[in-house]
Amino acid sequence: MILECLLSFAAPEVVARVGAWDITVEDARERARALQSQGLSPTWNGVVEDLIGESLLADEGLRLGLDEDPEVRAAVSAERRRLAAQAFLEGEVLAAGSVTEEMLRELYHAGADTVELDLVVVASAEEARALLERLSRGSKLADEAKRSLDPASAAKGGDFGLRTRSQLEPALATAAFVTPMNTFSGPVALALGHGVLRVRYRALGDEKGFAAKRASLEGFAKQQLRAQLKTHFVRQLREKAKVALDETFLKSTGTRMEAPQAELDRAVAKIGDRAISYRDVLRGVLALSRGKQGGHFSGAGVKTELAWELVDQALLEDAAEAAGWATRLGDSLARAERDAVVRALAARLRARAEPPTEADVKRFYEQRAEAFRRPVRRRCASILADTLAEAEALRRAARGGSQLEQLAVERGPSGKGGAGEVAEDALAALDKPAGEPALAAAMRTGRLSDVVKTKEGFVVVQCGRPLPAGLAPLEDVRPLILEALKPARGHELVRQQISVLRAKAQVAVDPKALERLSTSAL
Repeated sequence: MILECLLSFAAPEVVARVGAWDITVEDARERARALQSQGLSPTWNGVVEDLIGESLLADEGLRLGLDEDPEVRAAVSAERRRLAAQAFLEGEVLAAGSVTEEMLRELYHAGADTVELDLVVVASAEEARALLERLSRGSKLADEAKRSLDPASAAKGGDFGLRTRSQLEPALATAAFVTPMNTFSGPVALALGHGVLRVRYRALGDEKGFAAKRASLEGFAKQQLRAQLKTHFVRQLREKAKVALDETFLKSTGTRMEAPQAELDRAVAKIGDRAISYRDVLRGVLALSRGKQGGHFSGAGVKTELAWELVDQALLEDAAEAAGWATRLGDSLARAERDAVVRALAARLRARAEPPTEADVKRFYEQRAEAFRRPVRRRCASILADTLAEAEALRRAARGGSQLEQLAVERGPSGKGGAGEVAEDALAALDKPAGEPALAAAMRTGRLSDVVKTKEGFVVVQCGRPLPAGLAPLEDVRPLILEALKPARGHELVRQQISVLRAKAQVAVDPKALERLSTSAL
């Protein structure tokens, strides 16, 4: 027991020292895990070198007084609140629940129990009882299934297929696992109406299967329980704070990412004297959509979800502050302060990067010529409307290709129009039954199309003649090249500064600790 206690309080193994900073094996493991979560493949030497570089930048940043910079202090304050909220969540909210044997068995049987059944769904319980009577008298299931409200079973003569317990509505699952085999029974109240079912096959998960899956079930159950506990707790916080979200405004923004200053400053929610602005929401949207608009990740639904996440985070931070967790952060806060200084110094260095020269641009273009090759494509403009009448009015307004393109560009910020090049491969994909064959045909005519009904709404489109494949002109891709080169030059300045600092600093790497680390799995 004494030995176990001594081991538990043993000093962490240090793999490198940079001045007063210790880089531990656990620091390296934590960084490696973070990089792997981003889809990267780090090496142990690379991880340790990165941590050494950050320690050198931290010392230099502190020497320059960056820890007193207002932006750094604001970043540290925000991180302190985030860390306190996370510690509070782990220490008080999530620690309140534990996975039980009953939960594990319920999860197991949700996926291990299976039935194969027939199902017909009708509008009312009375109709279901009449259906049951007809089937008992010999009416053919396939004939009755033609009128089923469930499209899946109706298309297959009543065959609902093989399903697990979790794939069935709760009421249907309850009935399917107790009703006598090969016998029609019902009615069962379902989302679409009332069902009559017949079980043709049934199998229950056994103890051997449960034992084999127990470990994975426990991991999944813990994640599920944590999510449920957090959701329940933040809902209580919302109700107590009486938070209201301006969903009407968020919906009105559609998929557009641009916004005037007044909209950016607009509060979409308030928590006490704090406000969540539309600018705060757009930061999250930009991270998800990578700056692109018109897609799913920049839609109003995503904006609303992100706004609620910001509200929940603010409520958790306030609760953590009130519970005193902000004063219990210790080393994690010190690390946050150090990281903020490192980021500030790195940002200053990157800002000094000179713009790429013309020679740099041409070299980049020539070395990556294959990336700038264009396939056969067409220049297209399209507008999307919610109603046929609106689409027809827009078509009348577009008397030529240039006018349509102008309309498309004007409607672009709302996600209702756009102009650009469309590859022939994309048109081929639209030609498939699961795509939009009518739209693809309209795009190939070269004329202003009639209104085309699509899954998204009503579309008017016009495309030009196919443009040949070939290398894009340098001027067309210059903005992309400049965007790619500037960060690289900034990163090079950071690397150069680290080299200068390392030459003057006391850096000691423990070769044995690094060797032990290098032989362990990433």
